[in-house]
Amino acid sequence: NLSSSYFKLGNFEKSWTSMTGIVATDLSADEEKKYYFLHYKIASAVNKNFEALIALARYLKKIPTLENLKTDQSFTALKTGVASLIKADRDRLFQQLSTEKSLVLGYLVYLDYQQLSASKEAAEANKREEMLKNEYAAYPELLALIVPQKELNRENRRIEQRRIGVVLPLTGNQKVY
Repeated sequence: NLSSSYFKLGNFEKSWTSMTGIVATDLSADEEKKYYFLHYKIASAVNKNFEALIALARYLKKIPTLENLKTDQSFTALKTGVASLIKADRDRLFQQLSTEKSLVLGYLVYLDYQQLSASKEAAEANKREEMLKNEYAAYPELLALIVPQKELNRENRRIEQRRIGVVLPLTGNQKVY
């Protein structure tokens, strides 16, 4: 409550200081959700972007379906923030949230898997795929996304993008070329 008051008054540093002493697990489900959203807002205001992403992921952890998650505006902010992180920070984010096994975290792992696959980092992409299969098996929506991505990866491996073919005519008016 004190943190919220400081936030409303625009005193973000004091708000952040008072926010760090709160244990969210002691709150009711509704209060916990409000806490994490406030935590996200305050962390963003004091430029603690990594903490803001963790708070936002925890705020979204109760969303039951992938469709609801994709349409949530807060998820768009989370997805953009996670995509802007370097790989080491993404790994640290997944590690810090690993005990929660929520749909939002599983989908973020899937998006990272998709990005790693597109950038031809097969070993890292395989690690993410295994993480999805082992830790997020409770979410069939996520597991269903892996199959088309694996097929796309297989197709992309067969295409050599650095080779260019040229077709020249052997007969006719253009034979001289």
